[in-house]
Amino acid sequence: MFPGRTDRVVLDGVHDPSRLAPWAEYGTEQVNEDALRHWAGSTLDGIQSAAVRRPLAIGPYRVDRHVAPLFEYAVLGDDTEEVDALIAAVLRTLKQAADTGHAEPDAFLTAFLAAALTGDGSAYGSTQTAYLCADTPGPRDTEVHWRAIERTRARHPLFGTLLSNVTPCSFWPRPKEQPITTVHNNIPAFMANATGDPRVPYSGARQMHARWPASRFVTVTGSHRHGVGGSLRPTSRVLPYGRHVPQ
Repeated sequence: MFPGRTDRVVLDGVHDPSRLAPWAEYGTEQVNEDALRHWAGSTLDGIQSAAVRRPLAIGPYRVDRHVAPLFEYAVLGDDTEEVDALIAAVLRTLKQAADTGHAEPDAFLTAFLAAALTGDGSAYGSTQTAYLCADTPGPRDTEVHWRAIERTRARHPLFGTLLSNVTPCSFWPRPKEQPITTVHNNIPAFMANATGDPRVPYSGARQMHARWPASRFVTVTGSHRHGVGGSLRPTSRVLPYGRHVPQ
């Protein structure tokens, strides 16, 4: 990205560039479900079963069986105590709505509901979608997505439909054909990846490391999150690595 202008590079959760198109999350259904079940166990089944029977009433919004997995997916962020508390609050609210018929959202969930179910989050959503589409051509036939949903629906009831569904990538103008990004340099880099990373499969991170001979790689075990730099486990290695980077 910045030839001749970098000293050390730290990458936390590393994509394999060969699988970024057309949507980086395809094929991560199982690792996402494993990550969420590691945290919440059977609570997920109760929430989803209730949402199938009737939409969950959360504040002024109605969250049905198609929308509920979006919230459960979205909170699997960094491996920090703050995110732990966030996941707990979201799941507690969903469970209360499932058990009692209604729940009031906290400030975070209120903002998230508005962003997901109204136009409030369109600016952020557009930028994030542009990144995830990776400026590469994807399927233009919506039947491709439908068949993917049908293949994954039974095996991955939480995230199969969400992560196989049609996206704006299918309708945006086809970008100029470009070769897949290749990695061929000797810039030193420090990579960290959790074995249970729900966003970037560990196998893909290892492949990137293999293609980047000057990189160092740290495996974080026991974590099911994307973004492990904020947790205590890798920080003792990340900070010394970057300590002497020129300001």
